[in-house]
Amino acid sequence: MAGVNRYSVEGTVSGKDSIALAGPAAVTKMAGPPEAMALEDAFLQALQAVTRIEQQGGKLKLATTDGATRLEFVR
Repeated sequence: MAGVNRYSVEGTVSGKDSIALAGPAAVTKMAGPPEAMALEDAFLQALQAVTRIEQQGGKLKLATTDGATRLEFVR
């Protein structure tokens, strides 16, 4: 779930910390409040830049090649 819409994207994990997404995410086309749509757009743009994954304890970090964290999820 990207906020308002559902999304899916194919990807390949190589090694223990590298991920390659196969193209842009497929996203449903439901409308939501402007604030939610803006947040969803920012999330999907950040996801497109991700090339590295790191898991530490209850955290999953998605980062760019240069190590900049783009998304972080906490369990």
